[in-house]
Amino acid sequence: MKLLRSRPTALPGFLGLVPLVNVVLLLLFFFLLGSSFVLQPGVAVTLPASRFQLTPLVDAQIVSILPSYPVRVFWAGEALTLEEFGARLRTWRGPSRSLVVRGDRGNSYEGVMMVCGRALEEGFSVVLATAPDAAPASSRSGPEATRGTATPP
Repeated sequence: MKLLRSRPTALPGFLGLVPLVNVVLLLLFFFLLGSSFVLQPGVAVTLPASRFQLTPLVDAQIVSILPSYPVRVFWAGEALTLEEFGARLRTWRGPSRSLVVRGDRGNSYEGVMMVCGRALEEGFSVVLATAPDAAPASSRSGPEATRGTATPP
């Protein structure tokens, strides 16, 4: 006597591809939406180069400064004057009291120090953001390359 199966062994037609397509679409959706949360807030600035790098801070607020007079500070997507920036710092109730200051290469030293000083007055710790130093000292040109070297007679 031959026994017959009550269920078919394979799914008919395209039904076998449905779970695979579902997983691929979920992964695609996850990566498309997940990458938008990695962007740094603020405006694009050209950071000065430095060989000294710190480890990333946890829950630090990022502040960007553009080269302008009077000093304009960009924090949480808003352009603020120095006075408005100080008022926001006074009322800040976030998880961390750390600021990463991203000053453009063209900023005046005075402008960057005014922003850092205002943050320090309000009890924030301040870290200056820099870009990694890409060129080794031997391949640099300009006055910093000749500093400390003697010229032959």
